Amino acid sequence: MKRFFPIMNDDTEKGMHFALLAYWIFAFGVMPTWMPLFGDGFWDNLPVISWFEIAYHVINGVVIVIMLKTYLKDSFLNVQLDPKGFLKTVGFSVLAMLAMAAGLRYCLGRGMTDIYPIKEMSVALTSGLLVKQQPIFGTICLSLFTPFAVVGLFYVSIFAPVCRRNRWLGYVVVTVLMAVPCALDILWRGQASLTILIFILQLPMHWIACWTYQKADTVWAPIVTLAIFNLGTSLMAFL
Repeated sequence: MKRFFPIMNDDTEKGMHFALLAYWIFAFGVMPTWMPLFGDGFWDNLPVISWFEIAYHVINGVVIVIMLKTYLKDSFLNVQLDPKGFLKTVGFSVLAMLAMAAGLRYCLGRGMTDIYPIKEMSVALTSGLLVKQQPIFGTICLSLFTPFAVVGLFYVSIFAPVCRRNRWLGYVVVTVLMAVPCALDILWRGQASLTILIFILQLPMHWIACWTYQKADTVWAPIVTLAIFNLGTSLMAFL
């Protein structure tokens, strides 16, 4: 088990954890509250509000990259030291995640488009609906910007510091704290049954992505894993 769940060393500086959690106020409080006000009068116009959704994820992704710029650069050294191990971990995880998503696609049909790709939070549209409204820019947003937002807001801020001290506790803690944006989403938009279903069905994917972080010992593992997974499930949304 120690080989499958090794000791994790890769982590950002301690103060950055608090800075990322502080950004939660803006990412999960300020923007989801004010964006509907900015889009007042257009909220039933899906092509228009899809751009609000894209803007939300792009802003989060860019801010996280700026905040973690040094850490991302330093962590890439672990990729260079063991590229085969990195590719093996990411490749195995992506295949497992896409296989699960394909199974859900078979069982749920078009309903799966409400669940994947994975993003940090919805302010207007579910992931699949965003891709259908904006096939090119929606896919680019979810494949390039959202992985940084998800990894920074959840995995770097919460999972990594806990997992370094306890190899299994990190998965429990990240699960509990990821429920916070889910609860806020329900308070603002309702649709509790759909939001809870999305949270439950996305949770195994988050666990696998976190495992790549621990196994490959580099933040680039979950970033690349989510990027490929989101690209694959974006393509599934067209089927």
